[in-house]
Amino acid sequence: MDERISFIPRYEETADQAAEYLRMTLPLLSKFRLPVNPVNYAIGYDYVAGNNRPLKEAIDQLSQQQHLVSPQFSQAVSARH
Repeated sequence: MDERISFIPRYEETADQAAEYLRMTLPLLSKFRLPVNPVNYAIGYDYVAGNNRPLKEAIDQLSQQQHLVSPQFSQAVSARH
């Protein structure tokens, strides 16, 4: 078993807001060719919801440089942000 410490962040969006973020998150993950797994989904969700400014800036910078967000980047950024 993996011994990393994990936590589940608190989200207070309504069901309608969360559904809209879902609709926005899936195309974002597709754009970067990322698998829809819990880590990538959480990153995408926080990005579209605007919940994490440093995360958004890191992804925007990578996108502006026309780089794909790799699974390795997702893991690293989720650990930092």
